[in-house]
Amino acid sequence: MKKTTGVIAVIVVLGAGYAGTTWYMGKRIQSEYERVIATANERMKEFAGIGQPASAPSLALTSYDRGFFSSEAVYTITATAEEGKPLEFRLHDHISHGPFPVTALKAGKPAPMLADITSQLVSTPSVQPWFDAVTNKNQPPLHAATYLGFSGTGQSVWTVEPASFSQEGVAVELSGGAFTIDLSNQYQNTDTKGKFGSVVAVDEEAGDTMRVANIEFAGTSEQAEEKSVRTHNRATVESVVIENPDKDTVTLKNLAMQVNGEQKGDLIDATVAYTFGSIQSGAAELGSVSVNGELKRLDIKAFVDLGNTYDAMMVRQGVTSPDDLDLTPEDEAVLREKSLALLKPNPLVTAGPIIWKNSSGQTEAMLALDMVEPKEGDAAAGFDVLLPQIVKKADLNVSVSKSMMVQAFSQTGTDDAEREQLAAMGGMLYDQYVSRLQGLGFVSVQDDTAKLGIVYEKAMFNVNGKTMTPEEFMQRAIMLAM
Repeated sequence: MKKTTGVIAVIVVLGAGYAGTTWYMGKRIQSEYERVIATANERMKEFAGIGQPASAPSLALTSYDRGFFSSEAVYTITATAEEGKPLEFRLHDHISHGPFPVTALKAGKPAPMLADITSQLVSTPSVQPWFDAVTNKNQPPLHAATYLGFSGTGQSVWTVEPASFSQEGVAVELSGGAFTIDLSNQYQNTDTKGKFGSVVAVDEEAGDTMRVANIEFAGTSEQAEEKSVRTHNRATVESVVIENPDKDTVTLKNLAMQVNGEQKGDLIDATVAYTFGSIQSGAAELGSVSVNGELKRLDIKAFVDLGNTYDAMMVRQGVTSPDDLDLTPEDEAVLREKSLALLKPNPLVTAGPIIWKNSSGQTEAMLALDMVEPKEGDAAAGFDVLLPQIVKKADLNVSVSKSMMVQAFSQTGTDDAEREQLAAMGGMLYDQYVSRLQGLGFVSVQDDTAKLGIVYEKAMFNVNGKTMTPEEFMQRAIMLAM
């Protein structure tokens, strides 16, 4: 009897200890939720700029019911659409507390962890059309399974259910997909990978059908130091096909997008790259196109503040299109001041290289602008006075291959005879324009490639190695236009 009593006492003590441990885990998890939400709101407030408008998004912990072994959390993202309609996205989490969550044990995961969480999107007026569109009515359109480890690591696997809907005469079918988010560094760093099978959109009135196949994406976000974040994001699409019975089929293959960035305080550096591996219209092979860009030292607060100010002016006048906005002299002065604030950190903007390539050659262009803040007292000056001050250096480089352009012209023909005619026309036009540009000193020719190099710095132009005053440069530009 004493032994039985002793065993029962041990079980009671262990049970009470485990219940206390899981209750503590629930308290710690709640603290993590509150910390993450506070951090997210701080980040969104930063991106909303100075004088955050009421339409800025916000995240709130709507409810948190903590129990001994599990908790229920509901959190809501609210924002305002352009037309003023409220948007509300709500997620419900069932949280099974560690160190050995019951749901994890049932799933065959005996390893100790802080929490095992299942999440699902909750129906609100904003997302009800998405609920109506899902193929599997037994599942919400978005749901996830997440585990959080004790060392600030974890993993979240999200599923987007297949759906089909019609809006404004366009029928859309989404295959659904999934993505995984790996967490580290106290849940601050993320490594995301995902894939969606296909998207099909049919405009019945126009007769257009667009098919997008095999969408994949990956990205990382790293908290490098306090107020310093590095991100790397890449997405690829196997093909985009646009069909119409009365038009040539347009096919884009091997599409890719890459966006990398780093934010330190209020300043952002970013690079973007878009690639179209193959472009085909009907039988015409148009080659490949890549578009690149770079931005250094963008003041994100000043940039968003400028956008918010402009939006506030539109709201005040009750217009939805920038074309309908009637700016007063006072409005123009405010926008000028906020635009010039972007120049304080001396941003560098690069458009390019932009490369169009086919089997015969390539055409390439790139423009870099190194900008500075104008002198004090000149902020209200006219554009002709401001421009030489804010552009510290401008560098434009263009190269055009004759054989590449001739092939591009010929590809638009419908038969061999027409393609031959178009090739001859393309070559003739190329020779005419290049000869005129070369005569004015704007291009140099090497082999079958015409090259243009213009550098503007210290109120002087350098064109293909020759120095010109602004007056001389403008005179030649006017002669070219005549």
